[in-house]
Amino acid sequence: MSLYPVISPGVPDAVVTYIGSTYSATNTSTYTFSSHSIGTAAANRTIAVALTGYFDASGVITSVSVGGNSATKRAEVDVTASELEIWDVDVASGTTGDIVVAVSGTPHRLGVGVWALYGVGTPDDTATDTGTTLSQSLTISAGGVAIAASANYQPSTPTCTWGAGITERYESWIEPNTSHSGGDATGGGTITTAATWSSTGTNDLLVAVAWPKG
Repeated sequence: MSLYPVISPGVPDAVVTYIGSTYSATNTSTYTFSSHSIGTAAANRTIAVALTGYFDASGVITSVSVGGNSATKRAEVDVTASELEIWDVDVASGTTGDIVVAVSGTPHRLGVGVWALYGVGTPDDTATDTGTTLSQSLTISAGGVAIAASANYQPSTPTCTWGAGITERYESWIEPNTSHSGGDATGGGTITTAATWSSTGTNDLLVAVAWPKG
């Protein structure tokens, strides 16, 4: 028997890796982004996707899959035809996979932001907001991670500025009247998720999700 205490290693901090963003301006009930990069394979990998959509008022996202694996919706915010959601799914193998998004009603366009999360548990906080001022608090557990996304539905190509709590990873125009942006954060504590667009409207959207390490 050892005379010294046995110290078990703690749970390592989670890791968030931004992979990329893409979009389609096609009117279709099923959006397929073929062979999209999903990062380095690992047994503890979770793929998170932020989805920006513009559909007819009756349209909703009905399912999401990554590499044939069904994802779970973690947060959603919408105003009339404007939709912004975050989904995630555990995908241990592969470095690419089809991202397939099924939509009801009459969809017009869809934007996607993709992250690989490593060593996370079930999300433990979410935040949503709508309107011309987008700002909400989000609590990230110690060693956890978070992602946030924002959608803008104004003409031309407005720009987005994120507050200090979120590091922006992408910002792009999808089609006239639709732009999307997203970013991520690490560490513990309460942060402010704030997205400021250069041109604003009452149907602009914000969503964020935090995952603990696990």
